[in-house]
Amino acid sequence: MAPTVLHLLGLPAAARWTGAFSRRRSPAFRAAHPVRTVDSYGTRTASRPAESRFDEAMLEELRSLGYIH
Repeated sequence: MAPTVLHLLGLPAAARWTGAFSRRRSPAFRAAHPVRTVDSYGTRTASRPAESRFDEAMLEELRSLGYIH
């Protein structure tokens, strides 16, 4: 599904992704919007969220509203 959505938005799909999105479109659409690919979008590593004083204030507000204990 992701390759199809990217293609319809005019964005390239990763070459390793499989899909038949180009065959499901009319020849006129395929001619006007050729399939584009990139080698890879790479990988993302998990990172720790940033912390701020806002976090404590937000937690206190959520506690006062009864959302967390």
